[in-house]
Formats: sequence, structure tokens, C-alpha cells
Amino acid sequence: MSSLLELPAETLIDILRELPGDDILRCKQICKTIQGLIDNDIRLQYQIRLAVNGMVDNPSCSLPTSERFERLVAYEDAWKSPRLKDPYELNLGGDGAWEFSCNVLAQAKDDRTILFVQLPSSIQQTPEKRWEISDIGFKIDDFSMDPDQDLLVVGESQPAAKYVLHVSTLTGDKHPLACDTGLLNWATEIEMQHPNLRIAGDYVGVGFDSPDIDLPSELVVWNWKTGQIHLALRGPHLSVYSFLTLDRIIVLEMNDGVYFRPTGLRIVSFSTPALEFKDIDEASYDCCFGLPEVEDDEDDGTPLEYIQLRSEPSPFASSRINPTTPFRVDTDKRIFALTFVLMDSISISDDDHQNTTLLISGERLTERLKSIQAEEGRRILWDDWGLTDCSIFVNIEGYDDSWVCNVYGTRLINRSLPDSGPYVLDCNKFACQRASTLPVDGDAWSLREKEEARDGGWFSRELSDASLPVLQHKSLPMNTITRYEAAILNEQNIVIIVDSQSPTTQYCVASLY
Repeated sequence: MSSLLELPAETLIDILRELPGDDILRCKQICKTIQGLIDNDIRLQYQIRLAVNGMVDNPSCSLPTSERFERLVAYEDAWKSPRLKDPYELNLGGDGAWEFSCNVLAQAKDDRTILFVQLPSSIQQTPEKRWEISDIGFKIDDFSMDPDQDLLVVGESQPAAKYVLHVSTLTGDKHPLACDTGLLNWATEIEMQHPNLRIAGDYVGVGFDSPDIDLPSELVVWNWKTGQIHLALRGPHLSVYSFLTLDRIIVLEMNDGVYFRPTGLRIVSFSTPALEFKDIDEASYDCCFGLPEVEDDEDDGTPLEYIQLRSEPSPFASSRINPTTPFRVDTDKRIFALTFVLMDSISISDDDHQNTTLLISGERLTERLKSIQAEEGRRILWDDWGLTDCSIFVNIEGYDDSWVCNVYGTRLINRSLPDSGPYVLDCNKFACQRASTLPVDGDAWSLREKEEARDGGWFSRELSDASLPVLQHKSLPMNTITRYEAAILNEQNIVIIVDSQSPTTQYCVASLY
């Protein structure tokens, strides 16, 4: 058999370009010839940098590889030593529900008007742009959006036990890809409150809690293009969910004791239409990832105030990325932040069990699912996955207890205490590997050591062996802002929610470069 190295260099490069970026990086270790080919080909270097930064390329973007590479290097350099550039105050003039997606910030001005602002972007080379839908045509309850699909999904405020979702473009016109009716209209057995709307490609998820603890919550996954419902579940805490892939969703598995206790994360497929509602205990699932045992006291434990499962962006098809965007976060590599807050510990800063957060690697969950695809209903015990795929934070500093999603890709942003700028946690495996072997530039980032996480918090035993690597960045300076409520981020911009209780919500926006 002839040697691989006998092939023409152009052929070898074509072969290497078919590999994922992290595999190309490994190929550099084969020999100096292969290493030289990789180091001198900008396309291969671009693919490696995409993988190292947790990004995917946008095949719809017309920019040459050299320009994409330059923008990716600028992005990477900005996050090595983050600095907030020219923070400015932003007031959309509204005080209703709001959403931040694909660098577009939107807020309901009143119960019929939605205001939009596209933030400036060095990655997309786009300026700020503002517009509004002056009258949506009905009373707004909540909304979600996906600017890459020019998609707006608005929940219409209705009497109890009824809910309607309307689909349109971001300018309020009928979406050309929506089903004929352009809406989801269904009656339910419960009085619903606090809708949790999420979009993932062709699907819209909506989960509701009931104000009556004796009644279950509901979760529906709807295909906004075909008009078909693909998942309809009833059970406890189903408003807590997140899309794992374009055909799988994560929901909580709960026990049925005196107080609901989470016992696992169920992965449920919704690839085919659902004919009827099913109780969560009767519905089939692909796999359940068990959670640690919960600490109960003599009074049979403390009830949960709430549970949150946060992760952005939702899965998307790469072919639908905005053509002006050269690259986007790889949603297969994003993290999920699962937080439990106890009812009697809200606002008690010295309570060790106030909140417990698990940072979970979505990439590792997906890899485990691929290995057990033929085993429906498989249960994986915590010790067999959690100790390698999670990191645990007890009473996380500056924890934001609002509905705001402060997770984006592999990063989580939070407030620092006392009043100072936000800080960032990052679970990017390549950045963590680099930090474990090399000093970090400017001491901006530090690797969180396992021994710092000794207490399991709300869980019943020490969990110091939970070893998913996490980098922590020191707080970002916010010279003009001393007090704020929450922070969110994307690839380039950080948005600070300064005051949501004033007549109109106050924001502060800053770019990293």
C-alpha cells in the first residue's frame, strides 16, 4: 500500500478539509509534513479556530475565508482578555416582556406594540437599526423570536385555560413559511400562567405552570411550518425544559413525594406528530440522566421555590443562519445551567443552600445519547455521567433569580458581589485545557479547581469530584453602572438590565471589541 504522504499536497489538503476542526488539530501531531500543510492553509486554520472557539461556519455567508478568519481571530482575541468597550445606556421606551436573540433586543411597549433594536456588530459588520410593530392586532401575553428566520412568535392573552400562538415576520407580516393559519390555538385543562416560549428551527415550545400545586403543568412542542403538534405532555414542572437538538428536548423527571424532588433529566424525542396529551410518567423517552440525591431534613425537606434550566442559543440549522453572519456558536457544544432555589431561602444571603447550580455539558450528553440510541428508556446513574459531565456551584455569587437567560454557548454571565461588574464562567474545553498547561494572559481567567466545590449544597452528599472544567473571569468593569439586576451576553455584546421596575426598562449595552 502506498504511503498517504505520496499523495499530492492538494489532495491531502482536500482530505483534511473534510474533517472536523478538532480532528484537524489532532492531525498536526502525525508528522511535520502534515503539520506544515495545516499551518499553511488558511481554510484548515479557520476550521481549527472554529472548533477551538466552539463555533460553526455559515455556508450561506459570501465572505472569503480570509475575511472570516480575520473576524474569528478578532473574536478570539477579545475573549482572551475581555474589556467592555464604550458602554452606553439604552431605553427602548417599553416596560413589557422582552427578548434578546441573534443580536436583536425587542420589548413590548404596551399590550399591542413591540419595539426592536438590532445592536451593532463587528462580526456581521452591521450598524444599529430600530423598528417597531405598532399594533400586533391583539393583546400580547409573551413573545419569542428568531431573527435568523425572520420569525416572531407571540402569545395572545386569553381567558384562563386557553392559549393562542401567532406566527409572523419581525415586521408583523405573515411569515411565508408558516402553516396556513399561522397560529396554534388550543384549550387546556389547567389555568395557565408564566409561559416559557422557545424556538428551535421549525419548532416552538411552550410550557406552563399552574397556580394550583395540585394540578400538573403542560408542555407543547409545535411545528410552526406544518401546524402539527409533535409533543404534548402533562406533569410537574414541565415549564422547565430546553431543546437539546432539533428533534429532542430535555424535561425534568420528578418524584411524587410530599415535595416534588427532581430525580433526573429525561431526553424526549418529538420527531413524529403527537396524537394526544400524555402524562410524563407514561410517555416514552430516549434516556434519563439521573441527578444526585436531594438533602431532606426531619420535616421531609424544604419545598422548591422554582427550578430553572437555561441554555442559549437553541439548536438551529446552519443553512438558516443570516447570510451576513460568518460564524455562530456551535449549539452542540453549549452548556445547560440547571438551578434549584429553595422556598425558605430566597434573599437569605448567608444560607448555604440558597441555590445550587449544575453546569452540564450538552456536547457530552449528545455523545452519550449516540452510544445508546437503540436502548429506549435507558437510565444513567449520576455517578456514571455527572462526575465527568457537570460542575456544581453552591450559592453561586450574584445569582440572578429572574427569568433572564444568562447562558450563551459555553459561557454563563452573572453579577458580582458587592456591586461591581459582571463576571463570566466558561466551560469551553479547549480554553480550559490551555489554562491547565499555560499561564493565562493577563490573569484575566483562572481555572476553577475541583477542591473549591466541596459542598453538594441542596444535594445530600459532597460532590467535590464533579469535574467538568470551568474557567472564571474576574469581574468586568462597569464604571457608569453601580447597581443592576441581571446581565446577558452573546458572541460580542453584553446587555445589562439596569432597572426593569422603572416606567420604561433601562439597559446598558457594551461590546467586547
